[in-house]
Amino acid sequence: MSRGADLPSGRDRSGPDREGRAGPYPPSLPRCGWPGLADPLYERYHDQEWGTPLHGESRLFEFLVLEGAQAGLSWRTILHRREGYRRAFGGFDPVKVAAYGPGKVQALMQDPGIVRNRRKVLSAIENARCV
Repeated sequence: MSRGADLPSGRDRSGPDREGRAGPYPPSLPRCGWPGLADPLYERYHDQEWGTPLHGESRLFEFLVLEGAQAGLSWRTILHRREGYRRAFGGFDPVKVAAYGPGKVQALMQDPGIVRNRRKVLSAIENARCV
């Protein structure tokens, strides 16, 4: 399912949907200071995803890939490349990613939609093989 750059919305926090996503942040609760107000994508991540349990193999693999890519960088940097990662890593399907070979690694190293760090790319592929 392609969502463009938008994060999930339109769900309440009563429980996760089929993909493990929670709904919008209740307006009655105060917002943490760390998302700030300057970045709507970061704010939506805080309001709709941060601190909610993840369910489903692809959602868990998505965050394994994204958290690995984030090492040494800001989470905001990775959020802005999330859709690039989704395209590059087969919609976060670990079965697809586990089959990536040297040619695909070379292609990923040229992909401006992701952080082009060979160790991080290889780590995502190896993690897919372990899932």
